[in-house]
Amino acid sequence: MDFRIVYGFLDIRSDEEYILEMQVETLPIKITDDDLFNSYTSSDTSTRIIKTIKDEPLGYNLKELELDDIPLTKNKLFKILTKTRKLETLVLNLKQEVFIPVGGGSGMKTLSINSDNSLGQLELDITDEGLGKFLEKQSNIEEIDVQPVSFISGAILKRLGDFPKLKSFTARRMWYEGEYSRQEEDIYFGGKPNPNLEFVDIGPSYEFTDEQFEKLINSLQTLAPNLKDWGDLGEKNTDPPRNIVKHFVNSVEAIDVNSNNIATLPSCKNLKTVFWMSEIEIPDNPNSNPNVSELIILQDGKETYSKMSLLFPNVNILHLLNKNHHHPWNISNSKFIQWLFLILPPPFY
Repeated sequence: MDFRIVYGFLDIRSDEEYILEMQVETLPIKITDDDLFNSYTSSDTSTRIIKTIKDEPLGYNLKELELDDIPLTKNKLFKILTKTRKLETLVLNLKQEVFIPVGGGSGMKTLSINSDNSLGQLELDITDEGLGKFLEKQSNIEEIDVQPVSFISGAILKRLGDFPKLKSFTARRMWYEGEYSRQEEDIYFGGKPNPNLEFVDIGPSYEFTDEQFEKLINSLQTLAPNLKDWGDLGEKNTDPPRNIVKHFVNSVEAIDVNSNNIATLPSCKNLKTVFWMSEIEIPDNPNSNPNVSELIILQDGKETYSKMSLLFPNVNILHLLNKNHHHPWNISNSKFIQWLFLILPPPFY
């Protein structure tokens, strides 16, 4: 798809009497030229009949825009944004260099920028300063998802409490083959407490001493007292794994179980989803958590699952990512199971 087609589409104007059949609540850009032509000429029952305002571009009332694999420069992206003054959600799934849209109206609620060139992910050239300027301009922003970012040093985390409407913040610090910035020496979450902030993921490519990590978690607990999930939360593999769960037992909804937090699971009052992706020894008589409804498991053995049934007695959605094709799971004792997802490796011949 060429930029000129996208821009021309958003800049469509009409007389007051002319009715254009088009769905403008969301705009998927990943279409061919023929599809674009047909959308002008054919009547589709899935479209909504919209009467555009005289001399006003069609894109002015657009609420959500997704650009998938569109070659963009900063100038081209800003041109597109001039035609989407009421935009609330912008999703960029791109395979080349992109720029964070700091300008535009202040009505945006969601920004998602993900980069993938099909051979591997490309690091986004987004800095702490640039992300901070965007958050300042977009005072109504609720969700940020930018990944992977190799030039985020952690400085932006000190300002997250300055944006009270923020509900979800993802800026995954990762890099593959490109350059990256040195992380901040003193990293912590700052600003005023935000009870609306429920999800934070800063990626796995930070390094902390035990003291630094404790400071990070304590500051996060102050910033986001109702945090439900925290992704990788900035740490590489540690041995033993650090127990973050104990700080959020009243709010956490999803947990990746490790040997250091398994004992905390029964105390999590709102826990709904458990990822059990590593081999962890389960006590013979474990305390249960009746609130867990979804379980994702990568383990083998009937004995292991039997203990998990005691630990999570009310699971009704079960994902089995079985490593061993020759040892199927025994779920005959699971009276609450409503959905079962099996992902098995192909057999060897």
